[in-house]
Amino acid sequence: MPRSNHDAIKPRQEALALQVCDAPQLLHFVAGPNQELLHRLQRIESERSGFVALHLWGAEGAGKSFLCQCFGPLATQDDRYVIHDDIDVLQPKDHQTQAKLLQAFNRLREADDGVWLSTSRLPPTQLDLMADLRSRLSWGLVYELKLLADEDKLAALEAWAQRRGLPLAEEVLPWLLRHQTRNLAQLTRLLIEFDRFGLQRKRSLNLPLLRQFLSEPAPPSSSEPLG
Repeated sequence: MPRSNHDAIKPRQEALALQVCDAPQLLHFVAGPNQELLHRLQRIESERSGFVALHLWGAEGAGKSFLCQCFGPLATQDDRYVIHDDIDVLQPKDHQTQAKLLQAFNRLREADDGVWLSTSRLPPTQLDLMADLRSRLSWGLVYELKLLADEDKLAALEAWAQRRGLPLAEEVLPWLLRHQTRNLAQLTRLLIEFDRFGLQRKRSLNLPLLRQFLSEPAPPSSSEPLG
């Protein structure tokens, strides 16, 4: 059976070995309708002072995780940066974890020093979390991260492929946007596996090979999807 769109976007963990080292940076973020947010993040990155709380919400593939990853290195080196991507996946009854997040938020606010960055698919007022935590998420700056238009998605994918050294034929990305999911996170996972497919067969990454790749059964894998 040919692979469905869903099956085609399930890369294996081995595909990680093919990725060029490419630490996410704000300069790689294609803002589209999110220019105001990008400018805010750039100011936080370059001239942070005091306490800044920022919550981003929006659909999968809008770029929330990418923006969290841009600040990830800071969070690993400095406990004044607290980043929690997909905070909405917390179980409503997991009061212990939510209480720890609440304490972390309060610590930064009381010290008036640090950055809180969290994300979710829904706005904070609609999350099934402790009332106090929902209140904190709404306390600071809240931005809806809007999905890109197709021309911006194409620009983002072209820049991503160039940074990773993927030698894609010119027609590959426009075809994918017309015929596959428009979710950027899923498309980049698909392209990582397509690159592996081409390397195994020593073939150019062109449209005929892409069609062959999508028509073949997805190989069995016990690994979790990337992303």
